[in-house]
Amino acid sequence: MKRYEGFSEEAREILDDLVNEMEDQTWTERWSLVSRVLQVEQVALSLKAGDDCEALASVQAEGLVAELIAAALDRLDADEPVCSESAQVLLISADARHRAAAREWFAAHPGEWEALQPTLH
Repeated sequence: MKRYEGFSEEAREILDDLVNEMEDQTWTERWSLVSRVLQVEQVALSLKAGDDCEALASVQAEGLVAELIAAALDRLDADEPVCSESAQVLLISADARHRAAAREWFAAHPGEWEALQPTLH
């Protein structure tokens, strides 16, 4: 079963829009799009959970964005990182294979991982 086959109709529509937008983009453009989506998710999580850290962690664990990213990567046949931006996108995927491939890529390119550190804090 494909990851997205269990999605609701609304989630499938969002996935279709995401894939259509990402299809002809470079990895830099894809990462920019994913970053914006993650920012929106963080705002939504904060509003939903308020100041309750436990509630925030619980909501974040639902991982709709991570599931959408995993499904989009599957549909784009983009399972292997080819640059820092692609590795960053794969790293936030709900698919363990994507995350493992990203970790391997960053292990082989430690300078790229080090360059990201200031942006992660």
